[in-house]
Amino acid sequence: MKNRFFSFLLPVLNLIDNGKLFREPLRWLYFFLASMNLLMPLLLVILAAGQSDIIFNGFFYILGFVLFFLAVCFTSWVGFQIWWNRADTIRLFSSEGDENFATVAFSHFLQTSGEWLGATVALNGFFLGVLVLLGGLVLRLINGEGLPQDSPDMLFFLAVRLGFYPGGILMYFLVILAPLAGYLILVTTRFF
Repeated sequence: MKNRFFSFLLPVLNLIDNGKLFREPLRWLYFFLASMNLLMPLLLVILAAGQSDIIFNGFFYILGFVLFFLAVCFTSWVGFQIWWNRADTIRLFSSEGDENFATVAFSHFLQTSGEWLGATVALNGFFLGVLVLLGGLVLRLINGEGLPQDSPDMLFFLAVRLGFYPGGILMYFLVILAPLAGYLILVTTRFF
C-alpha cells in the first residue's frame, strides 16, 4: 500500500540519488568562481586607490603598478579559464544515476581548486618577484650606482648586488619558489 504520507519525499530522494541535486549547482558554482576571477583586477585597483599616496608617488611607481596590474589581469584570465572549462567536465565524471556523485564532485572541486590556487600562486608570485627585482635594478641605475665594472656577469650582479636591498633576497626566492609552490599545490590537490 503506497500512501502519499510515507512517499512524499521520494522525488527529492531520487534527485539526491541520481546526482542531479549536486551536478547543476556545482556547475553554477564553477561559473560563479570563474566570474569572481574577472573581478580580481578591479579589486586590485580598489586596494591601490586606498594606497594612492604610495602608488602614485612617481612615474616608476605608476609603471610598476601598471605592470603588476597586467600580471594580475593575466593570472585572473588563467583562473577564469580553469573554472569555466572545468564546469563542463563535471558531466563527464559521472553518469545519470551514479550514487557516488558526491564523492566524485568533491574530488573534482578539490582538484579544480588546486589547479586554480597553484596557477595563482605560481604566476602572481613569479611576476611580483620579477617586477620588484627589475624595479630595484632600475632604481640602482637611476641613482647612478650603475652596473659594477669589475663583474660583467649580469647574473652575478643580480644575485649578489641587488640582493642586499631590503626584500631582495626574498624576491629571488619568490621568483623560484612561487612556481614550485604552485606546482606542489597542484600535485597535492590532485593526489587528494
